[in-house]
Formats: sequence, C-alpha cells, structure tokens
Amino acid sequence: MKPFETNYCTAFPTGTKTNPDQWKHCCAEHDLYFWAGGCKKYRVEADKRLMDCVESTGARKIAFLMHLGVRIGSYSPFKIKEERWGNGWLDGRRDFDPLKFEDLIAIETELQARPSMDITPEILARFFTNLNSQIRENPVCDLK
Repeated sequence: MKPFETNYCTAFPTGTKTNPDQWKHCCAEHDLYFWAGGCKKYRVEADKRLMDCVESTGARKIAFLMHLGVRIGSYSPFKIKEERWGNGWLDGRRDFDPLKFEDLIAIETELQARPSMDITPEILARFFTNLNSQIRENPVCDLK
C-alpha cells in the first residue's frame, strides 16, 4: 500500500473565513475511505458520511453542496489517479474490488507504520468498525 495522504476537501474550502478548519476533519476521514476503497455501495456510504459530518459542524448548505459535488464527480469519466476510490492499493486491483480480511490487516499495518496527524483515534476507530462490517457483510461486491 502507499502511505495514506489527505488533500482534505480536494480544492473545496475546509471551513469558513471565521473557522477555516470547520469541516477539515470530515474531508480527512472521507479521504481515508477513498484510500482504502471497497465495494461501490461503500463509496456511496463514504460520501453520505462526509455530508453528515459536514452537516454536524453546522454547515448544512455546504454539506449538501459538497455531497452533490462528490456524487457528480463519481460519474465523471475523468479521474485523477491519486484521488480515485481505492487509491491506496499498489497491486493493480480494480475500482470497487471487495476488501478482504487480509486487506484490513494491510490497512491497519500501514496506518500504524505511518500514523497521520489528520486522523484522530475516534476517526480511526469508526473507520475500522465500518471496514470490519463491510467485509463481514459483503465479501463479494454487488456491482449495482
């Protein structure tokens, strides 16, 4: 795996003028899911989590706009390789390949080897809980 990196909100502001980091943590968490990848339905769920997180900061309209942007971007035929779903894998896997328990170990090993200052213990715990349930629920991805 390549080391986890975040560009936060990918050319979108990370907050307001008065609170410039208001939803920065939401974008960092979204980037974590993008780095790990998995089934298509989990991409949709990651985008929903982003919207819910930004909304929880009090920025309801921004949350809606951001969600709209990431969903429209998911249908774009033009993808930036470093920002595509599952961009942490160097083994040539396809977009939306299912994650396996071995992948979870690789993800955890990589994040422990190079911890990110942008990922809090709470974000990490939520992330691993979600990945665990993703693997248990759907070992083979639905392509719907």
